[in-house]
Amino acid sequence: MIDYAKLRQFNAKLGDNPGYLGLPVVPSVEMMLAAARRTDVYRPGDMLADYVVAFDFEPGEKPPALPRALVESHGRQMAFVLCILADAWAGCLAGFREWTDRRGREGATPFVNAWLKALPTRCPQGGWPETGEASTEAHASHAKSVDTRTCPQDGFGWWELDRNTTWSGPSLCLGIMALRARQRESTTLLFGSFDELIDHAKLPYVPGYTKQHRFDDEDRSVMLISAMWDAAVQEFLLGDTHAPFPFEEHGHAALLVESLSQGRRYRENWSSFYSDAPFREASMTTSHGRFHAVVGKAGIDWEGEDSGSGTFVMRKGADLRYPHEVSLLRTMLDLLDKHEGTGHASVPLE
Repeated sequence: MIDYAKLRQFNAKLGDNPGYLGLPVVPSVEMMLAAARRTDVYRPGDMLADYVVAFDFEPGEKPPALPRALVESHGRQMAFVLCILADAWAGCLAGFREWTDRRGREGATPFVNAWLKALPTRCPQGGWPETGEASTEAHASHAKSVDTRTCPQDGFGWWELDRNTTWSGPSLCLGIMALRARQRESTTLLFGSFDELIDHAKLPYVPGYTKQHRFDDEDRSVMLISAMWDAAVQEFLLGDTHAPFPFEEHGHAALLVESLSQGRRYRENWSSFYSDAPFREASMTTSHGRFHAVVGKAGIDWEGEDSGSGTFVMRKGADLRYPHEVSLLRTMLDLLDKHEGTGHASVPLE
C-alpha cells in the first residue's frame, strides 16, 4: 500500500511548487477527481470530464467494468471518466520511465530532449481557436512546449522513497508522457485506448497538434493529459485526504491480458486468445515450460516455470499496476516465449 501522507511529507521538504517530486504509482481518488474537474482545458470555463465520450453503449454491447465504489459515490459517467484518467496516469509514468532510460543510454540528443519538454496545462486567454484560419501567433506561442526539471534535486534523500509503490518525476507533463498516456489501453474497456475514449469532435484547433495532412498525427488530446497531470499533482501537493484508487477483478484481468499479449510463440496455437479474453484463469504450456494465472479481488496469483533456464517463479496477489510486478511477470513470459506453445486453457471472467 502507498503511504500518501509520508510521500506528501517528503515533498514538503522540496519547497513550494517543486519541479520534480515524489509521486504515487497508483493515484488517489481525490487526485483523479481534481483532474476530471479541471477547467480551462480547451475553452474558458470548460471541464476536462466533458471531453470524455458518454457512457452510452448499444444493446448487446458489453459496457466498461467500473469499480462499484466509484459508481456509488460519483455516478456512472464520472466513474467512467475517473477510470480513464487513472489509466492515463499510468501511461504517463510508463512514458517517463521509458525515455529517461533512453536518455541514459543515448545521452541528451535532440530527439530525446524533444520528448522531455513540458506541455501547456491550460488553454490560452480566450481559449484555443475553433479553426486553423482563426489561429494567431499568440496561439502558436502558447502551444509550444517548455523546459522543465526532469531529474531530482540533490540532497533530499530520494533513496528513502519506496521504489515499488512510488516514483520520482516532473510536476509537469512531458511530451513522451502524454504520448504513452494516449496509447494506454483501458482497464475498464478491454482493447480500448485513451484516445479512442475522447470525443474528438468537441476539440478545437490547437496549432501544431491538430491533424492537417494525412501523414500527420491527431495529437490534440495531449492537452487533456497535460491538464490531468497538472491538476492531479497539485491536488496531491495541497489536498489533505487521499484514498487509493479502487481496482477490481476486471482491471487485474485486463492487465494480465496486456502482459500475455506481449508474447507470440507461446500463443501461436492459441488463435482464440483475444476472443477468450479477459480471463478468470489462464494456463499455457510450451516444450520447456508452463504458466498458470488466476485473477482474484486482491490481484493475480501466478506461477511460471522454464526448465531451460531452471527458473521457477510464484506470486500471490500480484497487482500489475506496479512496475516491479509487471517486470517480474514479463521476465517469466519472455523465457517461455522462446518456445512454441503446446497447449492452453482458460476460464472467462464473467
